This record gives sequence, structure tokens and C-alpha cells, in this order.
Amino acid sequence: MSRQPTVRSAVIPVSTQSTQPTQSTPELTLKIPSPSTSVSPGQLPDVPKRDRWGWMRRYPVPITFSTLIFFVLLMIMIMLLRLNSDVEYLYGQVPYNVTGVAIVGHNYLLDLDKRTLSIQWEVIGCGAHKLSTYQRSQNIGASETCGPFDRAIDVYLNDATKPAFSFDPDHLPVSSTLGALYIQSLMSFGMEHQLNAYPASIYFPATKTRHLLDQQLTAPFDRYVLSAFVFVIDTATNQSVSITRFASADPLNHFITHFTDAPTTNKFTYDAGRGPATVDVESRALELDVRRSLRSRGFTMCMWVINWALTSGTVYITLVVLVNTEKMSDGVLALPITVILTIPTIRGLYVGTQPFDVVGFFLQIIIVALCSLTLLYLVIKPSPPKDPK
Repeated sequence: MSRQPTVRSAVIPVSTQSTQPTQSTPELTLKIPSPSTSVSPGQLPDVPKRDRWGWMRRYPVPITFSTLIFFVLLMIMIMLLRLNSDVEYLYGQVPYNVTGVAIVGHNYLLDLDKRTLSIQWEVIGCGAHKLSTYQRSQNIGASETCGPFDRAIDVYLNDATKPAFSFDPDHLPVSSTLGALYIQSLMSFGMEHQLNAYPASIYFPATKTRHLLDQQLTAPFDRYVLSAFVFVIDTATNQSVSITRFASADPLNHFITHFTDAPTTNKFTYDAGRGPATVDVESRALELDVRRSLRSRGFTMCMWVINWALTSGTVYITLVVLVNTEKMSDGVLALPITVILTIPTIRGLYVGTQPFDVVGFFLQIIIVALCSLTLLYLVIKPSPPKDPK
């Protein structure tokens, strides 16, 4: 069995010339392989332990930004995969084969400052209440069983004393070849609805208190609710007409709506010439949930993550400069100044939100401003005197 050389220390004196007699002669130590000593067969040479996570400590900034970019791309992919999954098809919710009247709405204007939602309501007769002279039209849900109502009616919407809309099929123009024509302005009416006014709240478990906020400050996760009721009266008999659907689900202004309707009853007072009479009539109630679309929320959160990534990068560079005792270059001030100008620009890309939020723009500007002041102080402060030695 062959022997492996080991290391033997040898001390070689080195002579130096010195004018100081008390100075000792330095020694130079060299390590020379010695053939007389060998390593035992089962013994392995000492190998330093490998640091598996050292690369993360060597490159913290690229790894951090790569992780943020990955999550941003993941959110974009999820947003694109579910792009159309949050929009309800309105006419698909109308029971065409049931006799009655359907009140379907088309949202067209949302004003968050006034908390109002404007809806164009369309009155549709289905089943036996469809006007017989009306032919199929793509304007009413592409259904052969629905069309203009076949008799004169009054629609009471959010007011049981005054009709919001009156319809008479005799007012529709009639074509010799197509029959009764579809005129949307004669079969529908617009109304501005007031959204339910209530504040948003944030609960703090540490203090067990709940703080109230404006709903828009919780964007893009703000939520608004519209409540309404409707009933339809046959003007010839003063009897209520069965309502098969009361809904509105069109997207608008990067918002979507989800509806829930249910049958109810209302008091209705009328005068047929023999004095006022009050009766119970069939009605239908609606609760409309208004939220931002998935595409709008995904885009806003991507911009939010990018702004926080810029803020985190500024904080990291400021800490590095504070730890480093060497003189800092004046060019490092360009980073926080650029970030301060970039954050409001990216914040302006948010979809339909206020220019102020609690956990975004406000904190980001404060943090970057403090970092800028810190770096500015490090630049203008006098350097410590150098050691003459």
C-alpha cells in the first residue's frame, strides 16, 4: 500500500541586517511534505463544510426582485385565466318559458363620489304575456318566447305611490312585414339609484377596536350594495302581474355586479272611482352587489407590488450605505429621487381609485422621503479626519 505524504513544519532562519541590536531575528515557517508519515486507510482528509445557502446571502437584491417579479407574473396569469369568469350573463338568468314580466337592467354609469348607479331597466313579457304581433329579435335575449308586454302596465320601482314607467303596446310602431317593432325607448326607462351608504371598517385585534374608513380607501377590494323593489300593475284591472326576474348584471367602469332577487309582497293603493282601496300585490326585491372586476383588482395589485418593490429597494440601499463607513458617492441620491417621482406615476395607473390609500401610496412616500433625507445627510456631513499614522 502506497503512503501519502503529510505536511511537516520546518523553521528556516532568515538573517536580516538591522541597526537595532535589540531586534530579534524573524523566522519564516514553511510547510514541507514529509514522506515518513501517512494517513490511515479509513481516515478521510478534512474538507470544509459546504454552505448550501451562501448564494442567497451573496445576492440578496437580485433574489428579492426576482421573487417579486415571479409573484407579479403569477397574479397576471391568474387574472388572465379568470378574465371572464366573474361576469354574469344577464339574459341567461331570465326564465323565458314562465309566463310573466321580467325586469332586466343594463348598468351604464357608476358615480362613487355621489354613491349612485344609473340603470336602464327593460320591461319584457314572456310566455303568454308576449305580444303576439312581435317577432323574434336579437335585442331581447335572442328568445322566441319573450318580447314586448301584451297589455298596458304601470311599473312601480322603489315607490309604491307613483309609477316609474308606463307601457302601452299600442304605442309601438307596426310593420306590415315584421309586425310590432322593437323600440327600446318605448320599452325601457332609466333611473339613478342611490347605493346603500355605510362605511368600511378595519378591526385591530391588539386593541379590540374597529376603525371606520371611507369605502374607497379599501380599493381595490371595496364593495357597494344596491337594494330595490318593484311591482307591476295591469292598468285595466288594477291587479298585479307576476314578475319572473328582477335583475341587473352588466359590467361597467371596471366594476361587475352580482344580483340576488326574491319574491315579496307590497301594499298598493288605487282608486277605481269608488274611493281608495289598498291591496296586497306581488312584488320582487333585488340586492345588487357591486365590486371591482378581477382584471381591475389584479392590475391594481400588480402596480401595488411594484411600488412596494421600489420602496424596499430604496430602504435596502439606505441600510447598505449606513453600514458602509466609506464616503458615499453623490450619485446614490438619484435613486430615492427617481423612486419618489415614479411611485405617484404608477399610483396614477390604478383603476378608478382615490389618489390616497392607507397601506400604499401614503406609507411609500413617507418611507422613501426618510431614506432620501438620510442619504442626503450622509452626503453633506463632513468626513472624519484621517489618522496620520
